[in-house]
Amino acid sequence: MKKTISIISLIIITGLQAQSIDIASIGKELAFKLTRGVSANFAYMNSNLPQEGFVTQQGDVKPHESPEVSGRAAAGISAFDNVTDAQPLTKINKAFSHLDNAGLNRINTALGKAGGGIHTEFGELLVKLSEGNTQILAQIAGSSWEQKLTKLTTDLANAPPFKTRLLQKPELIGAWGVLDDVSPSLRKNIDELDFIDNHLTTNNKTVSQLKAEIQNTPGGYSAWKLAEARSNLLTKLDDFTALKTWVSELDEVVDANLISKLDDLDALYLEKLNTDIAHNIYGVEIKALLKESPDDLTNIWKALKDNPYAKLDFVEETTDPRWLKWKDREFFRAVMQKGMKFNDNMRGIIKNKLEQYGVDLSGFKQIDEFHLIGENGKKIIMDNAFVKRIFDAFGEFDYYKVIYNDNKFSNLSDWTPNQKTEIIHYFKNDADKEFITLEIRTITDKMRKAGIQELKQGDRIRLYRQDVYKTLSNGDNYNPVFQKIINMNAVNFK
Repeated sequence: MKKTISIISLIIITGLQAQSIDIASIGKELAFKLTRGVSANFAYMNSNLPQEGFVTQQGDVKPHESPEVSGRAAAGISAFDNVTDAQPLTKINKAFSHLDNAGLNRINTALGKAGGGIHTEFGELLVKLSEGNTQILAQIAGSSWEQKLTKLTTDLANAPPFKTRLLQKPELIGAWGVLDDVSPSLRKNIDELDFIDNHLTTNNKTVSQLKAEIQNTPGGYSAWKLAEARSNLLTKLDDFTALKTWVSELDEVVDANLISKLDDLDALYLEKLNTDIAHNIYGVEIKALLKESPDDLTNIWKALKDNPYAKLDFVEETTDPRWLKWKDREFFRAVMQKGMKFNDNMRGIIKNKLEQYGVDLSGFKQIDEFHLIGENGKKIIMDNAFVKRIFDAFGEFDYYKVIYNDNKFSNLSDWTPNQKTEIIHYFKNDADKEFITLEIRTITDKMRKAGIQELKQGDRIRLYRQDVYKTLSNGDNYNPVFQKIINMNAVNFK
């Protein structure tokens, strides 16, 4: 019997309506094989067939010759649409013409277990493999995949992200096969699939070679992967001597998280970290801190490198034990030196800059690093505060008023979490809010030097919405200088 014929005309009974479908270049034998074993539609359709049969074809097979096979074929093809399905069926026919009967039977059995027909997850994969991935098609039709196909169809049906990724990149079937043998619980994990596939491609290994390598590693896949991760990182660090030496001393199991996070850094950050690690004063302390908490690499070290000055206010108000630990180290002081210098410089010129901006500071006294508590009980440190006693119409003391300026490294420097919740959000979220009341948390030497002797811990002080300012530097990490002042009320506290 020929595997292909030029045209098959199928009359499909769907409910009470007959529909004619012409599918070019799809062989009856192939159609029968691909749809054999489908029972749900088979039972329904056979119960609704006229005695003379329901499939008519151009060719040498009559409907009555094999009613069971015809029924199965019709069941699988019943969902086909002559417009949308003709092309994929043609591709399937061409691709499957290279498979022997044993291979076709394996594919067919898997289709039957998947629910039958190309309108299944496994069917979608077959269509995809027929579009230029015939080597993979031949692979999964081979005898060594007979047991795996059932698992593959199940994974495709039950794990949508896995199905989506596999349809995007069918080559991952090789990686899936590896994981099925060495770590079955991970075979649907997209990250693991990509990792294995990348290893196969980069190292020009076959699936058989990689499986043998992993299976011969004491500790199995997890141990192999940890060793591989460190090996890859060491290769990546060829140009960073201090880092490479340190990583070679790390334990691939104990320090696995740190190794992974180091591997995520690009060359720019690796160069910066290499310089820091090699420093004769704080290099040792950085290595100790990162080994102790690998998350510090991104959360703290990288954050300091990205925008050191932005963390000045944050570390003053945070209770995070990791930040507090870094704050006490020499590295932190070295990184913050430029930012602190800008802050120091602003203390001497901010009054003049604000007055040039149009702020009336007559009668106000300047307090730098003014420690307050907001209405939510969180502490705030104002970089520059200007405080004045306000009297009522009868000359009686009424309240304390503060004009607030905060120094920011650049316009991209965000307000600290406490600054947002205790000040910024109050005004931003309520355009009618005229002022908020803050509480003095600590009496400092700077306050005493400012000559404001009457202020006491616990005193209340008003901050009006029009009295919140932000001063920006030019954003130069090496020499940050004053650039401009922004009135937050004028920009709606954005």
